[in-house]
Amino acid sequence: TFDIEVGYGFSEKLDLVFGARNLFDEQGDLTVDATNGAFDAGAALGLPYSQFNPYGFNGTFFYGKATYDF
Repeated sequence: TFDIEVGYGFSEKLDLVFGARNLFDEQGDLTVDATNGAFDAGAALGLPYSQFNPYGFNGTFFYGKATYDF
């Protein structure tokens, strides 16, 4: 996956950071293809992606973070 994070320090006390995980929205193998016969709780529940999927199942995740030192 491709992750990115950009931050800026506005002062000695205030920092802002914005980022994205899995920016290009990569998807893992479907549960039937990923388990190769091994038990997977996701497959038992009818979920499309394996619990062992390294990309997660929600696609791209954007976030922001602010840090202020008192």
